[in-house]
Formats: sequence, structure tokens, C-alpha cells
Amino acid sequence: MKSGLCNHVKTNGTVCESPALKRKPYCYFHTASRERATRQRRAARLQQPFQLPLLEDANSIQLAIGETLNALLAGQIDHKAAGLILYGLQTAAGNIRHTDFEVSECDRRASAYRPEEPELKDEATITAIAEPPAAASALPPKKSPYTAEQKELLDHACTLAMERARAIKQQFGRKS
Repeated sequence: MKSGLCNHVKTNGTVCESPALKRKPYCYFHTASRERATRQRRAARLQQPFQLPLLEDANSIQLAIGETLNALLAGQIDHKAAGLILYGLQTAAGNIRHTDFEVSECDRRASAYRPEEPELKDEATITAIAEPPAAASALPPKKSPYTAEQKELLDHACTLAMERARAIKQQFGRKS
């Protein structure tokens, strides 16, 4: 059975027309978008704390900006918090090209995977947890994708971002 096309109408008046999910009128993106909007409205109604989505790529940062603006408009966060969040998102957007959330081959090795930690019942168990398994010590060290100069620049950028965030917080704090 062939799925239909997404029925979402964009702001410019065109229809999305991506493949719709099975038994759904919308594609994956627009189904998730509608669910996000529902969660945001529920959180605002129940006066739950505002939470950002995981910032893993440029698309998630863009969605987080929209969610921040919606939370501001819904009265879920004040303008000071929104300003700091948006500044953080601006920093995240600038850093996105320097991030690498890909899982390396070393991280995928099953021999180094420990699904559960044993219960701490005795000294032998504590010692076993403190010492890495033999297979894990045989893994090559993870190489950084950055040169020493790039690391120094990133550290400096982070320091500047933190200083700027503190300055903004102080600026808004004085106006209150």
C-alpha cells in the first residue's frame, strides 16, 4: 500500500508533498512539528519549566529558536531568559561547524560496551568497576579532530561567550 503525500500547507501557500507517514496525513517533519507544538502548549498551560531540544545540528538549533520565541510569546519565559537563551543559541549556531557528534568506530565496539553497572555489594565489585575492562584498555586513544591552535581558538571563543553571557545577565539584572 502506497502512502499519500503530506498535507501540510506552508506559509507561502504551497503544500509540502513529502511522503506522508503510514496512516498519517503528514510527513515525519510536520508530524513531529505538530507534536512539538502540542507539547509546548501543554507545558505552558501546566506552567512547566521551558526546556530546549537537544542541539545536535543546525536544524535543531533553528527549531530551538522557534521554540524559544513561542515560549516567550506564551509567557512561559521572560524577556531576560529569552535573551540569554537566544544568545546561547547564536553561540551554538556559530560553533556547529566545529562539532562532530558522529560515533567513532572505537565507540561502536561491543567489547567495550557495558549495558549495566553491577550493584555495589562488596569491595570486589567496587574494584571491578574502578578498573576498566581489558578490552577497553586495548582501544586506541580517541584522536581530537582539532589542532592545538584550533583548540586554543575554541577555548578562547568559549571564554568570550561566557563573559558575554555574564555581561548580558548583569545588564538585565541592573534594569530590574
